[in-house]
Amino acid sequence: MLTDWLRSNIDYLLFAGVWTALFAIKQARLKCAARTRQQDIGEWIVLISLLVGGGVVAGFSANHWITMTVVSALLLNVGAISALLAAWCAQKEERRIADETVEEFERKLTAHVQLTPLGVIECNSKFQVTEWNAAAEKIFGYTKEEAFGKPIIDLIVPESAHESVADICNAIIAGTGGTQSTNENITKDGRIIKCNWFNTPIINSRGEVVGTSSLCEDITDRERAAAEIETLAAFPRYNPNPVMEFSAHGQLVYFNESAQQMAKSLGKETVAEILPEDTEMIVRECIATGDDKLKRETRIGSRTISWSFFPIAAIRSVHCYASDVTDRLNLEQQLRQSQKMQSVGQLAAGVAHDFNNILTIIQGHSELIAGTEKLTQPGFESLDQIRMAAERAAKLTQQLLTFGRKQFMQVELLDMNDVINRVTQMLRRVLGENVSLRCNLATRLPAVEADVTMMEQIIMNLSVNARDAMPGGGSLIIGTVPVMVSRAYVSRNPEAREGTFVCLSVADNGTGIEVDKLGKLFEPFFTTKEVGKGTGLGLATVYGIVKQHQGWIEVESEVGKGTVFKVYLPSSTKSPTSKNGKTAAPKVRGGSETVLLVEDEVGVLSLARGVLKSYGYNVLEARTGVEALRVWAQHDTRIDLLLTDIVMPEGMSGLELAKKLRLEKHDLKVLYSSGYSLEVAGQDFGLREGMAFLKKPYQPQMLAQKVRECLDLQV
Repeated sequence: MLTDWLRSNIDYLLFAGVWTALFAIKQARLKCAARTRQQDIGEWIVLISLLVGGGVVAGFSANHWITMTVVSALLLNVGAISALLAAWCAQKEERRIADETVEEFERKLTAHVQLTPLGVIECNSKFQVTEWNAAAEKIFGYTKEEAFGKPIIDLIVPESAHESVADICNAIIAGTGGTQSTNENITKDGRIIKCNWFNTPIINSRGEVVGTSSLCEDITDRERAAAEIETLAAFPRYNPNPVMEFSAHGQLVYFNESAQQMAKSLGKETVAEILPEDTEMIVRECIATGDDKLKRETRIGSRTISWSFFPIAAIRSVHCYASDVTDRLNLEQQLRQSQKMQSVGQLAAGVAHDFNNILTIIQGHSELIAGTEKLTQPGFESLDQIRMAAERAAKLTQQLLTFGRKQFMQVELLDMNDVINRVTQMLRRVLGENVSLRCNLATRLPAVEADVTMMEQIIMNLSVNARDAMPGGGSLIIGTVPVMVSRAYVSRNPEAREGTFVCLSVADNGTGIEVDKLGKLFEPFFTTKEVGKGTGLGLATVYGIVKQHQGWIEVESEVGKGTVFKVYLPSSTKSPTSKNGKTAAPKVRGGSETVLLVEDEVGVLSLARGVLKSYGYNVLEARTGVEALRVWAQHDTRIDLLLTDIVMPEGMSGLELAKKLRLEKHDLKVLYSSGYSLEVAGQDFGLREGMAFLKKPYQPQMLAQKVRECLDLQV
């Protein structure tokens, strides 16, 4: 039965064996990416089996067909088994390669986590640290061992942010997705840093969130750098001065709002219109040499603009800063003018001082000669001319001293309205009928501390100048007003200062003064009048008086429309001194006291000695302070009065001499004399009780009167 079945189904068996072997080979090829030796052997066995089986079918004798059939079937099955075995071996090799690939990936991932500059931090569902890479150690200062198992919030989150960070972590655990945030964190050493965080949930194979994974970047330095960049960027943007940037070819590539505003203030539409004409050349030169180009000044209308160019080699550009220096230049010019006036004043005062000594001799001897009875009528007339010339010269030196602020002052509290009212009574006769005089005087005007004679001189000089500026007649207005001077006003006028002042103004509608002459008005001997009609000392005298009273003077004038002089004097909170009239001059009498006369000018010394002896005084004399000390050492107990010039040679002034002598004799009377005021000694003494002063030039009777008054003074 079996034999018959095999004989009848031999074709089917061979067919099934062939297809089984082919299927095994196909499966091995599908499952194995790499060829193996076992797979090659299996395929060869199958092919041999196919060839043997085919040979049996085709040509072997029928007597051996059973044996050959069995052999062929066995070979086919062996090939199939070999092919399947080869497939299993190939799968095993694939698994090994896959395992090695996974291990390599994990190794690379671990290396990446450890070497990345970002902090890699993982936490479990309780927010306890389970991963902490080297970058996290560097950022926060904790080692992996120190951080492991610690709650992340307690470890690196400031206490003030605990609640908000906990909300973020809970949201991740709840599965709402990843987050990105920028937070402040705290390091191991207590520093507060700012970090960027990228947080994602960790999900297991069952889809459950079992923790969080975070990437952290320390952006503290970046934020600081960004803030610095923003600060630097804000410098040109908000700079109150114009800021510009030029390319290496001289093209304007940036300008701030201040530059645009400057252009508009100068009447230009664009910034390019106000640039120096040689800007492009300056920029190219800066780039080529690397040198700055500073303070290039240009004139636009009445304004002066200063430009400074700075090359920036790193970006091959040039930064430019501009400023309007018109006001500063005006102030500098005014300061130079003030210094020049001060120097000229010093010179004028020095000349006047020496001249006063000469006038003292002339006037003194003229008075002495006039007291004799031996002169003829022509002699008296000649002497009278000498005396009149000396008085005129004395007035001239008085003006020079006033300009140089070396004039002696008798300060008192004055109401300028009262002074003006007294002067205007005489002014109306001086001005003439074709000049109308009007006074605009403020009520409740503060008092000023001033010399009344000098104030009258200011009003007279300014009024006479105004009259001369109106040859065909006109209007003269004298006014007073209290003024509060602000800091802004002071910034425009260097001679002014903050505080409360009384402003005396004298305005006319005359010919006016040219602009180029305004700066010279107060210089000695400068005049706008015709030759022979002015000495040029009137305004110089006014200037000196005002400066001596710690004030200043301003002038506003326009040709053809008139001039306004404004005198500013410091006000006082005290009440003005009331005057009941002049006291009669006392009768001069002499005495027998001893006077130590110290005078370096020989002529003045001889005159004073003669006058004092004629009044009965005993006179000891010296030409210097050092010589006076030697005379004092011999006659100290007999000397009742020291009459000394203030400025003397050999390094000792009259003030220093008096101080030394009074240390030995406290009740010594002292009378100072000088062509200067007391200010020349370097200290502002003024007049005070116990100090007497005799101004040169003086007449013999005045000298005798001052000596007597000083000796009679009770100290």
